Amino acid sequence: MQKVGSILESARLQKGLTIFQVSEATKIQPRFIEALEKGDFSVFASSVYIKGFLKNYAAFLSLDPEKVLAFWRRDYQELPQDGVKVNKFIDPLLVPKFAITPGAVFAVLIGFLTIAFFGYILHQYRSFSRNPNLEVSSPVDGAIVASYRLNAVGKTDSGAEIFLNGEEVSVSEQGIFAVTLDLAKGINVLNFKAKNKLGKETSFSRTVIVLPEEKKPEPVVAGEATRSASPSATKKSTE
Repeated sequence: MQKVGSILESARLQKGLTIFQVSEATKIQPRFIEALEKGDFSVFASSVYIKGFLKNYAAFLSLDPEKVLAFWRRDYQELPQDGVKVNKFIDPLLVPKFAITPGAVFAVLIGFLTIAFFGYILHQYRSFSRNPNLEVSSPVDGAIVASYRLNAVGKTDSGAEIFLNGEEVSVSEQGIFAVTLDLAKGINVLNFKAKNKLGKETSFSRTVIVLPEEKKPEPVVAGEATRSASPSATKKSTE
């Protein structure tokens, strides 16, 4: 889309004229002609001068002055300030679409906090609406141990409760639990259950087999057996 400055410059170049030649013919200072072609209207003291220069320059280039003014009005506008019309012209393409103001920053901050709040609520709802996580790192299922005492260690969601064989187990804020168990000889079944605040549960069992080491009888020393038998043998031989 052509602008008024490019229209004037193109017409001048087509006629093979320099800015100084136009200045001599129209009596418009070269810096004003250059400003008109560049669209820099801030150098003019009043819009009256701009309109007058545009008409004279357009007529000199054999252009329709009214059409040139129409192009100028399309691309630029006068902005009122403090009730007084100020000769300030703005290219709409150069006007920022969004200005950072305290109100805009506050609105963005409120929006961010609102999204974060509802995101947190949604996360908590999803956490409680699903079955709680339950992990047991020790013992493994089917473990065979020799001791009658065993440490059960695991993890669940924060805020969930842990039950082992129907008894509640202490859980840290991070959801970690550890408890020492007394086992019986043979097969022991450990029933783990996690329960969150909405009553959702996760449970499974682990089997632990206790096989204590059997004590072997102490070996009899041959020398001791001989010494213990010697008095009897001596007595019989004497008789």
